[in-house]
Amino acid sequence: MKTVSGFGCMPGRMLTAAVCVVAAMVACRSGALAAAPAEAQLTEAGQKLEVRYAGQLKALKAELQEAVPEVDEQKKAAYLKAVEAETAAKAVVNAAQQRLNTAQTAKALVDHAWEWIGSAEKNIAMAQEKLEKATTETEHNAA
Repeated sequence: MKTVSGFGCMPGRMLTAAVCVVAAMVACRSGALAAAPAEAQLTEAGQKLEVRYAGQLKALKAELQEAVPEVDEQKKAAYLKAVEAETAAKAVVNAAQQRLNTAQTAKALVDHAWEWIGSAEKNIAMAQEKLEKATTETEHNAA
C-alpha cells in the first residue's frame, strides 16, 4: 500500500476493482427497485380456485351479516341519551367541585386572617402595657 501525504492508498488496479464492484452493486440495487414485478397470469386451475374462493368469501360475508343482530333504534336512542346525561352530570359535578375549591380557599384565607388579627391584638396589648409602664421618654419611644 502506498502512502500519500500520510494516508494509505490502494494500488491502481485494486482501487479500480473496488469502484467497479460498488458501481455494479448500485446498478443492481437500483434496477431491482425500479422494476415492479408483473402480475402473474393464473393457470386454468388457478382461475378455478380463484372463482371457488371468491364464492366462499361472498358466502361467509353474507353469513356474518346475517349473524350480526339488528340494533333496536329505541335502545340505541336510550343509550345515547344516557351517555349525554352522564356527560352533562360530569360537567355539573366539575363545576360544583370548582366552586367548593374556591370556597375552601376563601375559608383558609379568612382563618389565616383571624390568626393574624389575634396575633396583632396581642402585640397591641403588649405595646399599650409597655407604654403604661414607661417612666422615661426613652422607654416611651421604645414602646
